[in-house]
Formats: sequence, structure tokens, C-alpha cells
Amino acid sequence: MSTAKTLGITATNADPIVEPLMLTPEEAFAQLRAIRDRMPEFVQLPKGRATNQLRRRARINPDFVREAYSSVGASAVVQEAIGNTPEELQLTDAELARWTVVESEADALLRGVVASNVVRRQRIARVAVQAYNVSRELVKEEAHSHLLPYVERMKRLPKYSVRRRAAAPPAAPQTGAVK
Repeated sequence: MSTAKTLGITATNADPIVEPLMLTPEEAFAQLRAIRDRMPEFVQLPKGRATNQLRRRARINPDFVREAYSSVGASAVVQEAIGNTPEELQLTDAELARWTVVESEADALLRGVVASNVVRRQRIARVAVQAYNVSRELVKEEAHSHLLPYVERMKRLPKYSVRRRAAAPPAAPQTGAVK
């Protein structure tokens, strides 16, 4: 491999084009953790009733929010009661809009990582099946009999794994049953 390619530079007759160096999984992981550590108000919500209730309350009508902000601007009493100025509320709303863009980009990143891993798994599966098929043909010749134990083990194994469903919770013992 040339030094130029190692450095991520493609040389042509024109000016050299600098290509981005690809991350290793470990580098990507470290960078994601570093980003997470710097995000204000980053939190994980547990699955459950309380989180679902929080999500329902967070889906407030934007027109309702706009009118509420107007009432804060129209009354010093309302402003004092909630403890925010209309300007502070508008800044909070604008910040949410900017973080929503980040959320969308993070979602697209996650979908891309998942898709890339599907492609990687498919590539590995293709090579494994090819190795099996070639080995299966080669063991027919005495010169390749050393492959026989591998072929026999591969024959016993399923080629493709099946996704298992989550186990159903065990049934509670019945009490007071009539005998």
C-alpha cells in the first residue's frame, strides 16, 4: 500500500484530494462517548409507565405553547409565577429545535450503523457458505481428507441462526384451586 493511500491522500494530475480516514469501531465508540459526556441534560429514560406518561405530556400542541408564551409576555403576574421571561422561553424553544436536528442526525447515524452491520454479516455469511461448499467438494478427494471433520461439524450445525422470541414469563401458581 502506498504511503499516500495510507495517509488518506489520492494523488492525481490535479491537486491531491484528501480523503477522510475511516474510524475503527473503537475510535467511533470513544468519540460517541465523548459527545455524550458533553451533551447538556443527557439522560436515559427507563421503559415503563412513568416514561410513557412523560412522553404523552411532552407532545404538547405548538399553538398552545405559543399562546402560553404570549400570556407570559402580556402579564407580569404570569411571568413572575412561572419564573421565566418571554425571551427565555423563546430561547428554550429555539434550543429544542436545534437539538431536534441533532436527534434526527443521530437517528440517521444509528440506522446507518445498523445497515452497515447487516452488510458485514451478509459478507461473512457468504464467505462461510462458500468455504463450506468448497470444502464439501474437496473432501471427496483423498488429498483433502483433513477437511472431513470440519465439513461434518458444519453439516450438523444450522447455516442460519433463528431469532428467538423473548421467553414468556412463567405462569403464576394458581392458589385456591378446586381439587
